[in-house]
Amino acid sequence: MLGLSPWITLYLLTTKQFAQTAHKRYDYIYIDGDHSYEGVALDYALFWKRLKKHGFMVFHDVIAKGSVGEGIFGVSRFWKKISSKNAITFPFPKDSGLGIMQKL
Repeated sequence: MLGLSPWITLYLLTTKQFAQTAHKRYDYIYIDGDHSYEGVALDYALFWKRLKKHGFMVFHDVIAKGSVGEGIFGVSRFWKKISSKNAITFPFPKDSGLGIMQKL
């Protein structure tokens, strides 16, 4: 897949399944799940503790509003709750946005 396999491993699992199997700590975690408030909150709760000090957690769709699938986008509401002076928000075309937070 794009020649990235030496650096990136793809896991086709739910967040809960991956959290049960992955026990290491990470420098970078990218959150792009089901986009509900509950879903992003679960991803954060399961993986923030696995982020190394000075590591980065990145959230997709931190500006998006409206609905997705059966529910309502909740990432922007969650992002507002957790973002701090250590967070940066980048708006993207079509109102998706990317939020970057560093663990200090």
